[in-house]
Amino acid sequence: PGVRLGAAQVIGPQERINQVEAVFQVDLEFQRAARVRVFIPSSSLTGLNRVQGTAVTGVVDYQLMDFSKKKPAKPAAKAKSKSKSQKQPPRKAASGHKHHHGCKHRR
Repeated sequence: PGVRLGAAQVIGPQERINQVEAVFQVDLEFQRAARVRVFIPSSSLTGLNRVQGTAVTGVVDYQLMDFSKKKPAKPAAKAKSKSKSQKQPPRKAASGHKHHHGCKHRR
């Protein structure tokens, strides 16, 4: 599941290679123990129409997006609490300072 971009090297007689428009990739998995990838040269972009006499000898594969991996959940923000021994005394307000909601040095 995702979006991949790739290229394939196809070999065979030149007149057959000229017929190849796309290479289809089929992924098979057997009991999670074995994985097989089959590459099939096709003369159609929209359907599988095998070009006989050709074979794929090389593949370049680049994953653009992966939809199967879940993003890890962000931990909930924890409120910072200080023990009584760690609390600092309130600071004095600078001259011209107006107290506001949440002001630490308000009396």
